[in-house]
Amino acid sequence: MKKIFAGVSLILCLIWFFYFRPLALGGPATYIIVSGVSMEPTFHSGDLVILHRQAEYQIGDVVAYTVKGAGNVIHRIVGGDRNGYITRGDNKNGADPWTPAAEQVLGRQFLHLPKAGLVILQLRQPHYLAALVLLAGLSVWEDDHPRSRRRDYRRKAMTTAQNDPRAIPRTKEAARPAVEALAPPNWAGPLLYLALLLAALALALGFFAFRAPLAVSEEQEVLKLEHQMRFDYTVRTARSELYPQGQVVPAGGESQSVFTRLVDSILVTYSYQLAGLQAGDLTVELTPTLRVLSGDQVLHTRPLGDPLVYQGDELTGQVELDLDEIQAWVAGLEELAGYSLNSYVLEVVPEVRVQGSAGGQEASGDFAPAFSLRVNQTQITLDGELERAESRSVTQTATRANRLSLAGLSMPVQQARSLSLWGGIPALVIAAVCAGMLYLGWGLSQTGKLLARYRGKVVTVTAVEDAAGPVIHVAGMAELARLAEKEGALILHQAQGDGRHLFFLPAGVATYVYSPGDGEEA
Repeated sequence: MKKIFAGVSLILCLIWFFYFRPLALGGPATYIIVSGVSMEPTFHSGDLVILHRQAEYQIGDVVAYTVKGAGNVIHRIVGGDRNGYITRGDNKNGADPWTPAAEQVLGRQFLHLPKAGLVILQLRQPHYLAALVLLAGLSVWEDDHPRSRRRDYRRKAMTTAQNDPRAIPRTKEAARPAVEALAPPNWAGPLLYLALLLAALALALGFFAFRAPLAVSEEQEVLKLEHQMRFDYTVRTARSELYPQGQVVPAGGESQSVFTRLVDSILVTYSYQLAGLQAGDLTVELTPTLRVLSGDQVLHTRPLGDPLVYQGDELTGQVELDLDEIQAWVAGLEELAGYSLNSYVLEVVPEVRVQGSAGGQEASGDFAPAFSLRVNQTQITLDGELERAESRSVTQTATRANRLSLAGLSMPVQQARSLSLWGGIPALVIAAVCAGMLYLGWGLSQTGKLLARYRGKVVTVTAVEDAAGPVIHVAGMAELARLAEKEGALILHQAQGDGRHLFFLPAGVATYVYSPGDGEEA
């Protein structure tokens, strides 16, 4: 029994030493009692938070630090680095004005005990402290008082040898004692080992759970904006056998060619929409532009109208290209440059410019899809790709609850911590109760307590011979046990017919006897 209690005590001491020893004693732990509402709903006023000091901290960690004149602050890290962390309360919109460095941080959240701080604050009150001192004094007095009576009695431990008819029964057959009434329940032993097993599993789970952070920060790619542009066109031509309708429209999303000399004008329609996140505080402007290119070189750029403001619905516009005007301008350019352009490209570009933020993220950017027309002396080839889209995404630091994976099972770290505590503590309590019943005789009679405490050293007998030599009464069971150990013998136990119990030890010519007295401490 002593080994079990020693082992449990050693485990609890190691847990305290490595996980709950305060910083003042060289340990990793800091104890903070929450005050205020800045961390609701994560913490509430009166909660107790135990923190562990770390070399570095991550975004999403709940930390505490000391501010001169303001006391301890416990908030969550939302930015910065070890040279200066940016913190903010979960119930606040703005960041704190302080930026503590890593060495100034008291620690990261290790354990959260709701309302436990209120209990500690109550125990600090003078009347509660006085009550605790009084209880401690009473427990010491109750513990020492019977011992003093025993010490007085032990001075008379060895009496003169005498034959006492009460000591050893003269009948060879004594009343059979109710051994079961003196023993702990049969389920106490199996339950003890089961509780110790559960406590060991809870301790192992807690070892990993309390070493893992509650939350982890990771880079996530989130969709900010998706630009969508759809083009359409109508080529107006002279009516002829080739173009009996006098126009050419898109055909199945494939590029088409028309003869240059038969084209009068080209009407290009565009429809723009912003998808993904809501526009929010965005300012979106669309400016239709015409570009003339020769190969990769831009020869000319000009706007085709005033900027249009996007209001959240589909934005539609159209431009008409006068081919005669464009060809005249190209001819002037050829004369100026001294060479002939055999072919060139016309691009209708609805230039979209986005400024502002969406979803709390910076969303500025441009989107400029081009509808192209390839022009040469004989034909114009129109772009067949009529729908364009472009997604803009950014990498964002997000905090999520960390998970612990052990033996193929996965659960949130917070749940694992709670399971280790609320599973381990009751298991230790049950193990202590069962051990007390088995080895200390809790809940048993005085004789049952002695049988439990000295189990393995006592044998219950039902019949004995008359004592041939002197009978010596000893003061207590401890003295009888020391004599048995010295003699290398077992103590005999016998229940008397009148309900009394005798413990005796034949040693040489004498017999040593102890009989528990009524009301005497076992």
